[in-house]
Amino acid sequence: MPALPIADSDPIERDPDLVHAGVDGETVMMSIQHGHYFGLNEVGSRIWALLETPTSLGQLRSQLMAEYQVDAAECRQDVDAFVGELLSLGIVRRCPKP
Repeated sequence: MPALPIADSDPIERDPDLVHAGVDGETVMMSIQHGHYFGLNEVGSRIWALLETPTSLGQLRSQLMAEYQVDAAECRQDVDAFVGELLSLGIVRRCPKP
C-alpha cells in the first residue's frame, strides 16, 4: 500500500460540497459538482461521522480501535487504505493551513 500524502497528525476534513444522508446504517453521498455517487458501509459511515469536525488519521484510528475489536496494525492498514481512497476521490482533504 502506498504511503498517504498526509502525516498521522495532519487534520483532514470532509469536502463541504458533498451532499450526504444516512440510509439504514450506511451513508450515501453525491458530488453535485462532479456528478459522482458514493456509498459507505457501517464502518465507512462511522469514519464519515467522525470527520464531521477536522480529525487526524491518528485520532480516527484511536477512536475506531476503542469502538471496534480491531488491533492497531489491522486498523492502521484498513483506515489508511480507506482514507487514501477518499483523498484520491476528493471526498476528504487535508485541512487548509491557517
